[in-house]
Amino acid sequence: MNTPKVSVIMPSYNCALYITEAIDSVLSQTFKNFELIIVDDGSTDNTIELIENYNDKRIILIKNEMNRGVATTRNIGYKASKGEYIVISDSDDINLPMKFEEQVNYLDNHEDIDIVGCHYQHFSELKYLQKWAFSDENEYIKSMRLFWNEQAPASMFRKKKIESLGLLYHDESYQAAVDSEWFSKMPKEIRFTNIQKVLYLYRRHTNQMTQEGVQNTQSKFVDKIRENMIVNTGIVPSQFEKIIHFTLCDYTSVERYPDLPFIEIRNWAEKLIIANEESKFNEINIFSKLVARRFFELCNHFSYQGNKVWNAWEEFKYKHLLDEEVKLIPDEVILKLLKNKSVAIFGTLRSAYILLYRLQRLNLNISYLIDNNLESSITEIDGYSVYRIDELNRKPVDIVIMTVQSNNRYLLKSYIQTNHKKIKTLLIEDFI
Repeated sequence: MNTPKVSVIMPSYNCALYITEAIDSVLSQTFKNFELIIVDDGSTDNTIELIENYNDKRIILIKNEMNRGVATTRNIGYKASKGEYIVISDSDDINLPMKFEEQVNYLDNHEDIDIVGCHYQHFSELKYLQKWAFSDENEYIKSMRLFWNEQAPASMFRKKKIESLGLLYHDESYQAAVDSEWFSKMPKEIRFTNIQKVLYLYRRHTNQMTQEGVQNTQSKFVDKIRENMIVNTGIVPSQFEKIIHFTLCDYTSVERYPDLPFIEIRNWAEKLIIANEESKFNEINIFSKLVARRFFELCNHFSYQGNKVWNAWEEFKYKHLLDEEVKLIPDEVILKLLKNKSVAIFGTLRSAYILLYRLQRLNLNISYLIDNNLESSITEIDGYSVYRIDELNRKPVDIVIMTVQSNNRYLLKSYIQTNHKKIKTLLIEDFI
């Protein structure tokens, strides 16, 4: 057999239910010049029997005598690999037929790129679930490592270059988040990207490491990676600063610390930007905008808390990096349209808050806000009641102003005009 171009590393452990589909998805690739190294990590079901049923010289089976964990198992595969490129393929997932061909072609034609991934489509036995879309911008991917892994796990990479830097192998002390740990240690000379299409199907099932039973283990190692990234950025964080940082990684973590002032999160976001400007660990402009975006989205997530949130945003030193503000509408235009009218503001996020502030300053009659999320439990923001769109009949107003920024605003406007003919509906652009 000629030296393969690609080495496919497939760790396996008690995956008899899915491994046949996983192997078939590799063998049916349009790109044929590969070896498939399956490293079984001490399976106690009939996984090995299913693997040995295949009669394909490209398949190499290595058996661990005992369970050693995914990091060690992958490293065994890396050590045995002969290919110019290496790609991971998990034993419960599916590679779409063109995946290897597209990744090989990309690396062959882009010598400046060392690691190339793709988008993921999640699926279960019953249906397709959400899609994970990863960025294709190297500096953005590297900056995001401080918050979340933005490089697709089933990426293909150049073995020789990464091995020459002493970075080929996983840290075997990691029991989880091994992909994130591996990507996090890559230096500036290693460049990332992701092909902007779905080439990999990621199976969701109850036996995965990411399920609730082992979520704490996953979180512990992910948090360790983030702490290392903070240090690389130029800060040795206190325990309190670690807690604050995790709110920028997982917005719902704020709910675990209900008394955490948003001003502290704002101060931490500013500290990160300043530290990176000095260390230059991440590209300064991209990193600064990314941190500002994370803080803004966190504030938007908790818009219903009103002034507590948005006063912190107003004082944020780097708010100018985003263009999320409602377009500046002259006071006289607002007064002409809204004076002596009862007004409802459609929306509860940042743009709604800005408009609310403008109308308050002009002493206009604001009746309430409308939240289109029918499952939301928000009933009040800064003293104003929050109703649902289906309550307009019971809460009549003269004008509804749409602050929704997505294309849904046109459908929502049409819905109100059709079902509530006495109510005038205005988009923000209608003022301009």
